Amino acid sequence: MGQRHQAYIIARLIPHGSTDGKAYYRCIGGVHHQWCYGSLPLLKADHFITLVKNNPAMIREELKSIQGQFGRFGQEPTISAVPCPYLHFLLASAFNIDLDTQNVSGGKLAQTMLPAHMGCWDGDNNDGLTILDVTDPLNPSYAFISGPETDSDLGDLPCTARDYLEVYYPDGSDEENDDILNSALTAKFDSVPFLTEDMLAEAWPREFGAVKHTRRRRHATRRSIPKLIPEPSIVSSDPKVPALSELVVEPAVARSLELGDTSNIELLIPGKTAQIKAALCALSPFPETGLPLLLSIVQEELKHKGNILDLTGFSLSPEQLASVAAEFPDARTVILSHSPQVRSEHVRALLSSKPNIDHLELMNTGITNDILASLLQDHPEIFKRVSDIIHPLLVATKRITNPGAFHVFASSQTSYFMTTPTGGIAISVWTPAKIVQNICGFLAALHPDSPASMSGNSIESMVIQVALSSGTRAPDTPWKDRTVTTVARNFSVLTSGAWTFMFNQANPLTMRGGATESRYAFAKVLPGCTQVQTYDLGGFLEEMRKEGRGPLPNDELVKKFNDLIKGVKVGTNVDAVPQTMSSMMMALINGLSLPNFRNQKPSIALFDNDGGSKYMASFLPK
Repeated sequence: MGQRHQAYIIARLIPHGSTDGKAYYRCIGGVHHQWCYGSLPLLKADHFITLVKNNPAMIREELKSIQGQFGRFGQEPTISAVPCPYLHFLLASAFNIDLDTQNVSGGKLAQTMLPAHMGCWDGDNNDGLTILDVTDPLNPSYAFISGPETDSDLGDLPCTARDYLEVYYPDGSDEENDDILNSALTAKFDSVPFLTEDMLAEAWPREFGAVKHTRRRRHATRRSIPKLIPEPSIVSSDPKVPALSELVVEPAVARSLELGDTSNIELLIPGKTAQIKAALCALSPFPETGLPLLLSIVQEELKHKGNILDLTGFSLSPEQLASVAAEFPDARTVILSHSPQVRSEHVRALLSSKPNIDHLELMNTGITNDILASLLQDHPEIFKRVSDIIHPLLVATKRITNPGAFHVFASSQTSYFMTTPTGGIAISVWTPAKIVQNICGFLAALHPDSPASMSGNSIESMVIQVALSSGTRAPDTPWKDRTVTTVARNFSVLTSGAWTFMFNQANPLTMRGGATESRYAFAKVLPGCTQVQTYDLGGFLEEMRKEGRGPLPNDELVKKFNDLIKGVKVGTNVDAVPQTMSSMMMALINGLSLPNFRNQKPSIALFDNDGGSKYMASFLPK
């Protein structure tokens, strides 16, 4: 039962053993959705496209890591099932979790994933495909394909968003359908490049193009025609030829550094900011005489970039980096990517001089996965005020082991006597503000009156993992506009002093009319790792102050958390969904009177120390 839909990611990859370096489209992963049709594929594709544009650095690095590693479709070496775990996670997140509307579907991540080497029609499909190209994360492409059980004159050819939607809402049939077809949602895809059949044939030659199996073909009577996207205007007829004024900047900078006086070069700011910065970036090692000029460049950039300290590609010493960062206390984002000279000493010096960082980018530096893991393991204290770090280690599939990690234990009571644990997951880098924000995200979705809770057991889905993986967001930032700075995953070590959040959810559908009570707590693991000290939010934040952690959540976020704990429903962008068949069946199976089901509101209480310790123990290896 279902209206099944699959979504796939493709990208241009250079095949293994290529002699000409030419790239071809290749599938790099997919997800299966049991109920996805009508406007839902458009909503979820738009969500994914936004995520891709908001997280380009990690995506580029992941794609770079698999160039030249695999053969084309059906050729050796066979592509691995999940060659790009970060992109796979983004796709599964976009198609299953929307905390703006508290829409939650699907099971755990592994239950939704499709291997990259499968044919696009090899899954059980009713309602078609979504294909998304991420070769350029800032300019993704798309195509939809109607399903084998839908009546479409487009057959199995790629189609536009509007044409896919028209299969379900025929044009001109009524006013409501016309409103849907001409909505802002379909208009969004007018500016997204469209994937042609020839492009898809590179990824799946058996399903598209001239050599497609005839037994698979569903004939079309027309082709989908996308709207033309204007080409970007070209400022210069020959951009390879720089202006004469640009040619003199680099030698002028070099000469001023030799003389130890850069005051004349500073007069060229802001007109030649980019050229001066490029000249400084090329210097290795970076001279002390260049620091005043670099500070002037950064000061100018901060006027336009907000509080972003962008030192991409620079070869600063640890001491130089610390001195530059200290000059800009309001800069909460620091980018050190594409600087091979950046080592662990740089991170330690930076965080000593500037401990409050919301966002630290360390892509393609001298800090390998092992080096960052050692920093997190041996120096957890320097990360107490860092919200997010962008580095491949934090989206890897390895278990988390660092002592400063934050853990979440959550479960749902499936009967009066039983609790089903969903497993403990953790993130390596966090701050109190980020943790409370992300916990509020999944608590709102798990609220008894939320659309997610009314449509099934949401705690068994990806919702907690996806919420914890979100980067810090400004208060009014929509959920889909988030950054995804880590992938929450299983841990292998629980250390003394570690912090956790525990949530054991009661469900009135499963309690056979008995009293229902959920339990929660923030908890600190005590020496010996068998007992915990539990806290409510106020106690937790007081402990955070004592430990020197920050930033703390603002008053609005604290109120939101406390309202959720009290059972106050937090608003969504959609009306509550009606009671679903699955909810009614669960109620009948468990002997609950349906007319009274809506009136039973589970209460929530704080775990005491003994209860919290026993609850944590239920998740740990015996």
